[in-house]
Amino acid sequence: MGGRQDEATTELLAAYNESITSWARIEMQTRDEDADHYEQFFPRFQTDVEIHAYAGEFSGCFSERALEVGCGTGRTIATLHANITVGIDLSHESLRLARARCGSNLSLVQASATHLPFRDGVFDRLLCAGVLNHIPGEGQRALAVKEASRVLTRPARLVFSTQNYSWFARRQFPRETVQHNLFWHRFTPDEMHSMFQKALGPCGIRVWGICCLPRWRVGNRLGPLGKWIDILLSRVGWLSRGLGAILVTRADCLPD
Repeated sequence: MGGRQDEATTELLAAYNESITSWARIEMQTRDEDADHYEQFFPRFQTDVEIHAYAGEFSGCFSERALEVGCGTGRTIATLHANITVGIDLSHESLRLARARCGSNLSLVQASATHLPFRDGVFDRLLCAGVLNHIPGEGQRALAVKEASRVLTRPARLVFSTQNYSWFARRQFPRETVQHNLFWHRFTPDEMHSMFQKALGPCGIRVWGICCLPRWRVGNRLGPLGKWIDILLSRVGWLSRGLGAILVTRADCLPD
């Protein structure tokens, strides 16, 4: 059950980890093919909980220029609330839908999270939701965090979300797998904290869990009530780390 992999999956994982170029090409093609029905993969409950979490992490701090890494179809980019907002994604088709959703006020660039096409210190806040868990290789994931840090001024805030590898998830899912041509890596809270600490240096880091309720079977069926129950559960730190399907990591980059 949880943690087991068949031979075909093992071979695919080896291929993904062998070449970051191959990963990017496969990811781009898959995302382009899925763009028109991408948001059907997310229950309304999950989207509501995510948007509340990201907006809350960015509340109370002014932003002149903000970046979403892996903005996809623009599902969460409105949580940044900046004078100038930029979104990047590997998928051209996803960016096309983001443009239709957000209009001309948003700048969109086709690029990779591991090679951001911006000079140092451009943005003062950054969101990266559901991207790190699709990047194979610990070194490449750390590079994506370092790239995020590089393009941020100081002080700045960045928020990442990833799939959680909690004690609950370990009973159901392998740590790494390939599904629908997409690579998946699940993170522990300690792994996220350590990776950010190494990549960012001195900073304030908070890791917590959201989507503590089963997303389709419970959260979505409860409607708006499910969202508020989940928000309450997420405030219990040890519980949200163990139950939350999604880990949210916030880092406040301090002045040099």
